Formats: sequence, structure tokens, C-alpha cells
Amino acid sequence: MTIYTYTESTNIDSTAPVPVVCEGQNVFTYNRVYSNKLKKILDAALDFRYFVQYDVHDLQGEQLFTIKKYARKRRIIYNARDKEMKFLISYDGQFVMIPELHIHREDGMKMELHKNIDDWSIFKDATTEYARWNSAFDEQTETFQMTLEVMQEHPVMTPAHYIGIAQMTLFIGG
Repeated sequence: MTIYTYTESTNIDSTAPVPVVCEGQNVFTYNRVYSNKLKKILDAALDFRYFVQYDVHDLQGEQLFTIKKYARKRRIIYNARDKEMKFLISYDGQFVMIPELHIHREDGMKMELHKNIDDWSIFKDATTEYARWNSAFDEQTETFQMTLEVMQEHPVMTPAHYIGIAQMTLFIGG
């Protein structure tokens, strides 16, 4: 098992890069992105949860993964891409209390994200649990301590994918 950790402030509109650490070393960063100042102003009026995009970069600044939130006809979807493929992430049972998320890659790869507010959220396919993500609020520092545990390597998904998807769907939410 490989464990990745990072700390997120309560300032969800921050665009500063956040380092992700594995075994004491920074391995990549992610940050929230606004394509222009107008979107950031409008997003502030909408509680910073509407115009949302996260980019994950390696330590040299090369983009590994990007994910963006869209609201269409009262439904929330997420479009994402890495260097090779596009992904669509959508809710199953969007209007239930804690809906499941389905991750579809354009080549047919499918994975589910089982959300859990109080415990680990699980990334899995039909038979295998690949990774899990958790967030805990530290009252002393007033920050969120995030943990990603990768239990088994996936042929397509990398820690950059998991972090981007978790930040967007679990931390910011739909």
C-alpha cells in the first residue's frame, strides 16, 4: 500500500498549488484554476462551488490530470482528461443523500467511487478495491488533513487521477 497525504485550508477558493506528499517527499501538486477573473467573481457569489476546475501537475509543472465541474439541466457532471484520454464522471442517483459516482474513460474503462462522509471513500471496479480517500478536520490548525491510500495499482488510474477526482467530488462536492 502506498500512502499520499496533503493539507487543504478552509479557504476553498485558493488557487495556490498544494503539494502532495508520499514517504516524506513531494510527488506532485494540484491547484484550483479559474480561466478568468469574471468566473472567480461569479463563483464567489455562488459559494465557490460552481465554476470549479482542478489541475494536477508533476514537480516540473507538466499537467498530469485536469477535472472540471459542469451543471446541465439540474444534473452535475465532471469532465476530466489526462495526457491520453478523456473521462466522464457522473452521479448514479444524484438526488439521494449520498449518491455513487461512476467514472468512465472514453476507451470503456469503468470505475466507481463509493462516497462516505464519515469514513473512507472507495475507488473500485466490479471486483477490486484500488484506492481509498479520507478527509479529517484538524481543529488546532483549522485545516483538512487528506489521505489517499492506493492498495493496488490500476492499469489506467494513477494517484494524480484519484487526487483530482477526490478534490472535486468529495471535498468541493456536487
